[in-house]
Amino acid sequence: MSLICAARVCCLSNHESLAMVTNLLGKEDVDKDFEQLILEKSEGVPFFIEEFLKFMKDLKVSQWGRNAVPICLPRESYRY
Repeated sequence: MSLICAARVCCLSNHESLAMVTNLLGKEDVDKDFEQLILEKSEGVPFFIEEFLKFMKDLKVSQWGRNAVPICLPRESYRY
């Protein structure tokens, strides 16, 4: 008897992803470049959207635009 359960979770559409962003940020007027960045990087994965926004909030980023995204790690240190 297996105690492991798997569930397939589908990716969000662009509209659903942006709705999640505005909901988590609590604001409707999110910078269009920042929205595009989220769509490009998240590929609709809700977990990534949530964690990325938490990361930005933890850094106390006050300007939510593409230029607000800090570069923290060299690309070769990313894990895929």
